[in-house]
Amino acid sequence: MNHQKTDVKNNEKSGGCCCANKDASPIETAHQNLKGKGLPMHTLAVEGAKCGGCVSKIESALKSVAGVEDARMDLPSATATVAGDVQAEVLISALEGVGFSAFIAQ
Repeated sequence: MNHQKTDVKNNEKSGGCCCANKDASPIETAHQNLKGKGLPMHTLAVEGAKCGGCVSKIESALKSVAGVEDARMDLPSATATVAGDVQAEVLISALEGVGFSAFIAQ
C-alpha cells in the first residue's frame, strides 16, 4: 500500500487544502460595492475565520438571512460588510449558528 504523510506545517504555510484558489476581497472594495446599492449597511467584526473556506461559509450564512441583499467577508481585517434591511443581532446569530463569534464593529 502507498501511504502518504501529510505535513501539517506545509499545509498551513501554503494556505491548506480549504484555501486553494480563494481570496477575500479588500474591505474597501466591499464597502464601495455595497454602499452603491443604497441599502442600510452593517459592519461586523468576525472571530475565528482562518481561510477562504471560512470566508465562503460566513458569506453564505449572512446571505441566507432574510433582508440581506449582499454580504462580503474580508479575511485580513476579520470584517464582514452586509447590505440589507436587517438587524445586526440577526446577522450575529446567523454567524454563531455556523460557528463564528461576531460583534458590531466600530
